[in-house]
Amino acid sequence: MKQKDVSKNLSSKPPIKRMKFPELASACDRTGVSDRATALTRSVISDLTASASGECSFVIDRSKVRRERSRKRKSLQQQGGSYKPLFAVYFDGRRDITHVSEQIGKHFVRKKEHISLKEEPKSRYLGNFAVKTGSAKVISDGLLNYLETNEIITNHMIAVGCDGTAVNTGPKGGAI
Repeated sequence: MKQKDVSKNLSSKPPIKRMKFPELASACDRTGVSDRATALTRSVISDLTASASGECSFVIDRSKVRRERSRKRKSLQQQGGSYKPLFAVYFDGRRDITHVSEQIGKHFVRKKEHISLKEEPKSRYLGNFAVKTGSAKVISDGLLNYLETNEIITNHMIAVGCDGTAVNTGPKGGAI
């Protein structure tokens, strides 16, 4: 009897309407702001909506921002087919240190290179891929492989761009 009463009380509450923040997620990814730093927006929203009726939950925490960023990235990758043909692609690499179970010296880490791709002039995120080493040959092969597997048309492409690191623009076999 008690369990039925408890479930009846739980089901009688109206669902909480939660806001989604896709533009906030895009801005965070574009500017490199962390999920924790984005939690500051909670205080701004609470200041702006101090007199609101309370219909929506304005809670913004680190996990909510991380989930929204993940959702936004997935939706952008799914829309990747609509960006064809491609006129210019820019890429940039980032080396992450991942803790693993293999020992290298005193630490259990593995360095992994990630390459992010962006379409220009629209500044749309195309996707990313990981490479085993950060050499120019591996990066250029990975870029071509990514464009082929995602069926991105490169016939009209007029530019490939990157940052000025030596592996990308070096005189002895840079990636571009």
